[in-house]
Amino acid sequence: MPHRISHALRTCRVIHGRSLRLGFPLDEQLGNALLDLYAKCGYSRYSVSVFQRLENRDVQSWNSFMSMHLRSGMLDEVGKLFRSMQISGVMPNPFSYAIVLAACGKLKLIHFGKQVHCDVIKTGCLLHSFCEGSLTDMYVKCDSLVDAKRMFDQLESPSLVSWTVMIAAYVQIGLLDEALEVFEKMLKFGCVPDHVAFMTMISAFMNDGRLNEARDLFSQMPCPNSLSWNVMISGHAKKGYEVEAIQLFLNMRKAGVPSTRSTLGSVISAIACLKALDVGMSVHAQAIKQGLDRNVYVGSSLINLCAKCQKLDSARQVFDSIDERNIVLWNAMLGGYAQNGFAREVVELFIKMRDSGFHADEFTYTSILSACGGLERKDLGSQLHCVIIKTNFESNLFVANALVDMYAKSRSLVEARKLFDRINNRDHVSWNAIIVGYVQGEGEDEAFDLFQRMMSHGTMADEVSIASILSACANLKDLDKGRQIHCLSVKRGLSTSLYAGSSLIDMYVKCGIIEVASEIFNRMSKFSVISLNALISGIAQYNLEEALNLYKLLLLKGLYPSDITFANLLDACREPFHLSLGRQIHCHVMKQGILYNDGILGVSLLCMYMDFLKTEDASKLFREFPKEKSVVLWTSMISGLNQNGSHEEALQFYQEMRISDIMPDQATFASILKACSVSTSLRDGTGIHSLIVLTGYNSDILVNCALIDMYAKCGDVKSSMQVFAELEHRRDVVAWNSVIVGLAKNGYVDEVLKLFDEMLLSSINPDDVTFLGILGACSHGGKLSEGRHFYNMMVQEFNILPRNDHCACLIDLYGRQGLLKEAQGFIENLGFEPDSKIWASFLGACRLHGDDDRGRIAAERLIKLDPHNSSAYVLLSSIHASSGNWGEVDVLRKQMREKGVPKFPGSSWIILSLGCKAMLFRVMGGGYDVCRIARIYYLTWGRWPKGEDPYRYYTWHVTFGDIYPLGVKQQGILINGQFPGPPIEAATNDNLIIHVSNGLNEPFLISWNGVLQRRNSWQDGVYGTNCPIPPGQNFTYILQVKDQIGSFFYFPSLAFHKAAGGYGGIRIDSRPLIPVPFPPPDGDFTILAGDWFNKNHTDLKAILDSGSNLPFPDGVLINGHGSNGFTCTVDQGKTYRFRISNVGIAMSINFRIQGHDLLLVETEGVHTLQNTYTSLDIHLGQSYSVLVKADQIPKDYYIVVSTRFFSQVLTTTSILHYSNSNVGVYGAPPAGPTTEIARSVEQARSIRQNLTASGPRPNPQGSYHYGMVNITRTIRLSNSAPLIGGKQRYAVNSVSFIKADTPLKLADHFNIPGVFTLGSIPDNPTGAPAYLQTSVMAADFRAFVEIIFENPEDWEQSWHTDGHIFFVVGMDGGQWSAGRRSSYNLRDAVSRCTVQVYPKSWTAVYMPLDNVGMWNIRSENWARQYLGQQFYLRVYSPAHSVRDEYPIPKNALRCGRATGH
Repeated sequence: MPHRISHALRTCRVIHGRSLRLGFPLDEQLGNALLDLYAKCGYSRYSVSVFQRLENRDVQSWNSFMSMHLRSGMLDEVGKLFRSMQISGVMPNPFSYAIVLAACGKLKLIHFGKQVHCDVIKTGCLLHSFCEGSLTDMYVKCDSLVDAKRMFDQLESPSLVSWTVMIAAYVQIGLLDEALEVFEKMLKFGCVPDHVAFMTMISAFMNDGRLNEARDLFSQMPCPNSLSWNVMISGHAKKGYEVEAIQLFLNMRKAGVPSTRSTLGSVISAIACLKALDVGMSVHAQAIKQGLDRNVYVGSSLINLCAKCQKLDSARQVFDSIDERNIVLWNAMLGGYAQNGFAREVVELFIKMRDSGFHADEFTYTSILSACGGLERKDLGSQLHCVIIKTNFESNLFVANALVDMYAKSRSLVEARKLFDRINNRDHVSWNAIIVGYVQGEGEDEAFDLFQRMMSHGTMADEVSIASILSACANLKDLDKGRQIHCLSVKRGLSTSLYAGSSLIDMYVKCGIIEVASEIFNRMSKFSVISLNALISGIAQYNLEEALNLYKLLLLKGLYPSDITFANLLDACREPFHLSLGRQIHCHVMKQGILYNDGILGVSLLCMYMDFLKTEDASKLFREFPKEKSVVLWTSMISGLNQNGSHEEALQFYQEMRISDIMPDQATFASILKACSVSTSLRDGTGIHSLIVLTGYNSDILVNCALIDMYAKCGDVKSSMQVFAELEHRRDVVAWNSVIVGLAKNGYVDEVLKLFDEMLLSSINPDDVTFLGILGACSHGGKLSEGRHFYNMMVQEFNILPRNDHCACLIDLYGRQGLLKEAQGFIENLGFEPDSKIWASFLGACRLHGDDDRGRIAAERLIKLDPHNSSAYVLLSSIHASSGNWGEVDVLRKQMREKGVPKFPGSSWIILSLGCKAMLFRVMGGGYDVCRIARIYYLTWGRWPKGEDPYRYYTWHVTFGDIYPLGVKQQGILINGQFPGPPIEAATNDNLIIHVSNGLNEPFLISWNGVLQRRNSWQDGVYGTNCPIPPGQNFTYILQVKDQIGSFFYFPSLAFHKAAGGYGGIRIDSRPLIPVPFPPPDGDFTILAGDWFNKNHTDLKAILDSGSNLPFPDGVLINGHGSNGFTCTVDQGKTYRFRISNVGIAMSINFRIQGHDLLLVETEGVHTLQNTYTSLDIHLGQSYSVLVKADQIPKDYYIVVSTRFFSQVLTTTSILHYSNSNVGVYGAPPAGPTTEIARSVEQARSIRQNLTASGPRPNPQGSYHYGMVNITRTIRLSNSAPLIGGKQRYAVNSVSFIKADTPLKLADHFNIPGVFTLGSIPDNPTGAPAYLQTSVMAADFRAFVEIIFENPEDWEQSWHTDGHIFFVVGMDGGQWSAGRRSSYNLRDAVSRCTVQVYPKSWTAVYMPLDNVGMWNIRSENWARQYLGQQFYLRVYSPAHSVRDEYPIPKNALRCGRATGH
């Protein structure tokens, strides 16, 4: 249609132009034809022009002109034109009246309409079909049905239009019977209804659910068209008659009526409800034939069909094939992913949708919030919540319910409950969301309370709420409540429904009532895999054969078994002959194509092989799992190896797990500590203990018990006791048992008995394990009377039946005392058959005391119980050998050979270390000696490489040169002709030899922002440490990046040179053997960004020297370029590291990349928690590293840097270019935050240290527990902006720094008096008037200081310390006080060397003073630094040792009073 209109318009313009060239006047015939064509094409400008130039306007001209205004929606103009026509003397005709009456109806101008009605009567046009129909329609649309009916009843022979209008009027107000009555009258009058009349009635019946009447009328229609069929098909589909809708569609095809997009969309929706994919594919094929497969409406229906049939790849293909998408299509794809649990895909698609410029509606938010809940991404959900509030969607019930569900699934029940309580118009979904949340969050009691509240509020329980509350009963195994809910479900008719019935089965199974569960299952008319899984899990524990029959039933019913089905069957395979069945199930799983990555099925398969001692098969299976395995899978493997006695292999797997950067949980720690216990590997155990403390699991009782046991079994009783002493809660008998048994095995008898007394005093009842430890201790200490006492106490006071091992301990006690007769009597009087432990204990006693007769009896009984155990033969052989009976010894050895009883040699473990490496060896009895092991070690490792750490050499020539960063020529500082300067790339501990030649006409220095200069402040490159390099001369910096990694930058530090450039990036990589907590990126980009002035640095310096403030910056640069002057080229699908530094002079910046997330991994040399941000605030002097995945469609994207915290925002851009892109950037760059501070504060607080990641050394970053170190000194630093001598200055604690004539470090080293005074700046703000001073603060080496940066001003501050890093423990608004320490982060605060202080706020840091020297503490706002907001910290060690500080370099420059020293 648009093509036809445009063709007609072109033709009309050609005719119009030709008529003008030929000089034809716009008479009535030609003018009216042109006017009518322009009007129908909607070309109002030419229509007006032609109308105004008409020489004689007749009624046709006026009608065309009014019709154009009516179609264009300019309804008021229609009435005005009608009056003008009448005034001009042109008599309206029926078409004129029809047009103006239509406008009156749309505007509901009934009074004007009645006036027109009068005109119609006067002109005798009332009986014209156009007029009568238009009048009736006008009254209907003006909501005056009485007038419409009066008008209609006056008509002697109403037209078809009038009949149809009246029918539609009754339908519109819901009077279907009256409408049907009019329709039947129309038939009686002999008026044949058209399609409009038929469809008006049919649509009304369909909407009212009267499908039979609709079908009857439809059957009376002569030759129904596409629209008629569409109404029937969509109506049936919407009312749940999907099969009938499909049959209608087939009938439509048989009738030869072509399908439209509405037809296909409706029938595909019906097919989707039935999940009839085969039928859907045939309809899809027809859509392709008709060219409608890329239609948005058809496409959304196809996506819905594929999603409901779990064909998400097909759904995505349909989505990607449609070029012009609307919000409905996006929602269909998002909903499809959400319904099928593809949460990550929902999030990714939502981000793409936002980047494509679409705004979310309530359906979008429902899908994305569902995905956030599934991923437990509360952070993303909270961000969406903020957007929802801003867009006023929080009051929408669908969105509010989705928010409650998201917070509940993210384990944030407090937030979920707050939102739930704010919902006024709660429905079933609201109640179900919060109840399910509490059930899943182990808040069953609250779930029961909410369920009762729901019922009391009049909301009847539905299937979902009953299923959820039954799950709560199952979790608690509360059979009474479960039966009550069962009764309720019977009353509600839901006891045999799919979900409620399945939950009932699960509840009864978990309560052990299998018979009732089976009865419910048998009553269910329809069941699912979930129902069968619940029943199989219960029956399999008692009758595996019956469980397999249920599995066969599942297959017979055409259901697909799930991973839980197979996991339940595998867990029941316990008997030795079940191994074959377990392997068959494994094969069946593979044939079914079920993925068993690292979920419940994978763990069940692994445990099955481990249970049958098939360690090798389990290992092979484990290697088949995906590379990124879950902590559950690793723990299962480690636990299984422990269970099968493969403790060394368990330790090896644990090391692999850590190398894979998988964080252990409490179950992992308990399992691996058991391996350390059995293999007595104290070294591994202590390392694991460190990680336990770092990860916060040292408060877990299970882990603590494992630690106590490990230390005890490794012989470190002191550490075992310390772990027990540090337990906060000792109410658990397991903890007491662990320490008692551990002490007992190490022979600490008195301590065991003392602990037992403490245990009884603490009202902890001992159990059988406790008494085993007590009796073992008595046995070790030979305390026979105490042993008897505790044995009797166990039996008589605590009613604990003695086990074989209890009796063995008492027998050992008798044996140690030589009371073999009493021991034998004790055995004979036992009320049960003694096992091998008892006879082995008695045999050992006989060997100790040389009692051959009793020893022979014990040995014979022991051999009978365990014929292949060599210990009985060895012990009896020792008895015979001790008494000189060598003949009997030979007989025993012969018997061992004949019976094939092996005797395993003893073994010992040794650790051989050399340098920094070590190897573990097992030395077998009669085997290798240490020298031989050393030879193997040498051949394995070769010679250890010797030599110093690598050296890297740089030669730089510094000059002035013309630069045009913002398009304006100015003087810049170039290094080797480059701006920015060349990068420094190094690895941890590299030595950097940087030869700097000063080609400027003024002195010059370079400083290294963030490089710590360990023991070497001589190389710091600032005024207070180094003499400037004179013009035309050179200097060689010799520095080492000792124990450092990360991203930093260098810059010129003198004479406001920083405003002229001269800066560059520093990149320090980890050593190859040190693990990095993220995969190696595919590329590495350095971004040096910051504000910039068009004025030369000399002009800026002059402004400051005059006592004035700098003007506002002129722009922002990225790597020395203005907007789009720098490009980063990436390959799609790869991940890149961006190292971003704020090298500006005056302003904080915000960094973001259009359409891409920023994964923070490092800040100033510290690996951080890997949080994801859409943009990142980077304050003056700070450096960050982020990972960016190139996962968007191939085109160019903006890299954006903008200024922060000022109403005037400066922005610049660079380009992220996909290598396979031919599309440049377009549109505006994405906006970022501007003046708001709260967001920046929250972001700063979220940046925390990754405690478990390695830093520059292999040990975890969290090994240094800064929060446990005592503070030796508190320093408060308050900035101010005073006027001194009428000029602007800046100060710290009222002291504005001025330079002395000699570098402070040289003056200190050579003891030159009068250069500075220690203590010339106070530790706290004084409030005194500001003054000028060369301020130096004294500090002691190895002190641990607390520094509070206080900012009373309205402008943000940024502080930097040279030579040290500090831990940012707190920041907040207002005034700092000692009480604020309670809010400090003393666990995982990020450590860095530059920190921001927000306006009217404070920031607290902890700083270990571990670097001797003279160190600059300064503002990173370079104007403030230049005008006095800085001072020096002299960290002093009286030892004067090379271990603390290197000597002065031989090439150190001398100047000022140091000249000649």
